Amino acid sequence: MPTTRSVEDCIPTRSVGTRYIERGRVSAPCLHSGRVSALGASVCTRGECLHSGRVSALGALTRPRSNCTVSERVPHFAPAVHGVAIGEIDFMVTAVAKGTALNDGVDDDERLLPLLRAQGRAMATLHATPADAGFGLLDVREAALGRLVGSHDSWAGYLNTRLVEHLRVCLAIDAVSVHEAAVIERLFADVPRVNQSMLLHGDPGNHNVFAAGGEVTALIDWEDSLAGDPVYDVAFWATFHPERRHRDMLASYREAATVPDDFQRRFWVYFLRIALAKTVVRHRLGLIDKPGREPASKRIQRALREFEVVSR
Repeated sequence: MPTTRSVEDCIPTRSVGTRYIERGRVSAPCLHSGRVSALGASVCTRGECLHSGRVSALGALTRPRSNCTVSERVPHFAPAVHGVAIGEIDFMVTAVAKGTALNDGVDDDERLLPLLRAQGRAMATLHATPADAGFGLLDVREAALGRLVGSHDSWAGYLNTRLVEHLRVCLAIDAVSVHEAAVIERLFADVPRVNQSMLLHGDPGNHNVFAAGGEVTALIDWEDSLAGDPVYDVAFWATFHPERRHRDMLASYREAATVPDDFQRRFWVYFLRIALAKTVVRHRLGLIDKPGREPASKRIQRALREFEVVSR
């Protein structure tokens, strides 16, 4: 059992010029390094921890005794932040993420599918939270004022961010053909219109979802949280899973959420955009596809095929 230490004890030993937003002695068995993002409130591990890195927006929104009026709108599975510090190394202390991460037993469909259905219901609850303005990654400065505000003026502006660069890389590594790149460019010249942006998690993979008793207890690691179209979050979720799981996942979400009539078209447009970005990230990190599995970049071609089918 780890020894309980104070916040002060857990701060890295090198010199840190830190301004404390809230400070107190909190049980903190571990130091968890990484970036804290716009919904930093629920960045945590399996125990209480300090999470060092970039402090994000939801730390401001769910901090205990905060004056922010948005805190009531954040779903209950975003654990509260006990303390936030801004300085050379930013960090926060969060509540415990109760339950077990879904990536324990990730290849056991019999165990995992009921939990994925529970995640679909949880994401529907999350997506009922409206943003105040804007699209894309949340603005930390606005969050400190109690507002969920995206950093882009339009949803199209966010989706097209670095699109040309991503296509250039995918062409260079033969992940797309010249013809496919041209098709993708035309497709994203007319992306789905979104009038009201909603709160999205932005990285809803198994590693960020905790469950107990058949229900989701916590969503962690909100560094990529954003304001936008909920279907984007659903498509992002699907990119973490093989096709055989998608029917159950999407059915559970659609039962709990109100979805647009063009859900399928939106889903595959977003799946495509995410597949492009993930292909570039995998290339830059030198990640190798697992033996016996189809290359991850093939998700691009799958999205193009499926989009064509649902657009007929």
